[in-house]
Amino acid sequence: MATLQPVPSTLQIVLKYTTSSSGNLINRIFMTYSGSAPTPTQLNTLAGAIASAWTTDMAPVTDANTELVNVQITDLTSPTSAQGAAASTATGTRSGTQLPAGAAALLNYTISRRYRGGKPRTYLYAGVAGDLSTAQTWTAGFISALHAAWTSFINATAVAVWTGGGTLAQVNVHRYASFENQAYGTPTKYRRIPTPLVPPVTDAITAFAVNPKVASQRRRNEHST
Repeated sequence: MATLQPVPSTLQIVLKYTTSSSGNLINRIFMTYSGSAPTPTQLNTLAGAIASAWTTDMAPVTDANTELVNVQITDLTSPTSAQGAAASTATGTRSGTQLPAGAAALLNYTISRRYRGGKPRTYLYAGVAGDLSTAQTWTAGFISALHAAWTSFINATAVAVWTGGGTLAQVNVHRYASFENQAYGTPTKYRRIPTPLVPPVTDAITAFAVNPKVASQRRRNEHST
């Protein structure tokens, strides 16, 4: 595995969930800050604010069998930069039949730069069976509700920036320049080895849309560990 390169003034935010249909799930987003670097205590506080924002904004579009259990934040500026976390017991409040583990609501992000693989996205375990228009599409009402919920959640995260942190804004992180096939074993097999992009490039997320089609995360159908 290639060594991950530092990403200056950028936070990795990991939302960890448990759900009765698939065990453990995560969402990972990135935000850049324009001011001074945070301390561990400040990131703990930010993580708590994010958990609160999830309760307010995202719980209403998440089924009642899914719980946000932890928010973890890492400053990617260097290997010794601050980390923080906050535990949570926030549970979804949307009533209705839970969807299969592999179903997901897909957020497609817009960035100004074009590159191979430059299609950032987030797969949310959101919605219930009543939010389906067909077996493969969401209702217009749910698309609108999810768009509003995620917009509010990101905005609430941004305004929770620590004193001196400047502005927080969601970004895409482009880490790898390319991949090469590496031979191994007998008979010969091949594995893809990523080539790090040095330095990594961040792109501002300028807009997003909720994909009207139900996305698939097949790995969520497997047994969790």
